[in-house]
Amino acid sequence: KFPVPKSMTDDFFAGHPDFLKNSESRVRFKWRFDEPKKYQEMVRGYCRMISGVDLVVGRIREALEKHGLADNTVIVFTSDNGYFLGERGFADKWYIYEHSIRVPLLVFDPRVRKADRGRVVEATVLNVDLCPTMLELAGVEVSRLTQGRSLVPLLKGRAPADWRTDFFYEHLFDRKNIPKSEGVRTERFTYVRWFEQQPVVEELYDHEADFDQMKNLLAEPKYAEVL
Repeated sequence: KFPVPKSMTDDFFAGHPDFLKNSESRVRFKWRFDEPKKYQEMVRGYCRMISGVDLVVGRIREALEKHGLADNTVIVFTSDNGYFLGERGFADKWYIYEHSIRVPLLVFDPRVRKADRGRVVEATVLNVDLCPTMLELAGVEVSRLTQGRSLVPLLKGRAPADWRTDFFYEHLFDRKNIPKSEGVRTERFTYVRWFEQQPVVEELYDHEADFDQMKNLLAEPKYAEVL
């Protein structure tokens, strides 16, 4: 039995502005998660799908072994976006909240000594970093016009002193019931600005203390400088 997210309550949902209550994320929530039995079935199916991906990755690794390529192949496992499984009363993605923007990133390089494997790197990484990373790993020159930064120093355990500590986010998909937004994600805080709303709606969260981002700090005086 899968636990229901802390923010998937009627009380929390009631605190959303109307443009989020009536968004496509809520429409899809009703498709998938609005009844206890349905929620269990949909999340179970989601996990079943992930298990299927896991199985295929195993087949790829077996094929690399079979053809003598395993010692010369770097494997990068990632995803295109996060996903709401009922958090905030939503389904799908699109927003800067943690469940929506976080993605897995696993890099396996067979050349790395076994003693140095299994490291967790806390640096902020973006999907635009994957292209220069794979080019460098393959020994191909990275054009100065290429977006992102190679992760090779991080893979070797050396985080550059000037590595990013924040990034700008925007979602500008042009659909009536998917509100446009922009924001900033730092190592500790998440800021979002719903710039099409009148008046503009803002939110500020400390995602270290409040991973589920249930407490909007916007109106608290001690966070005015951060804002």
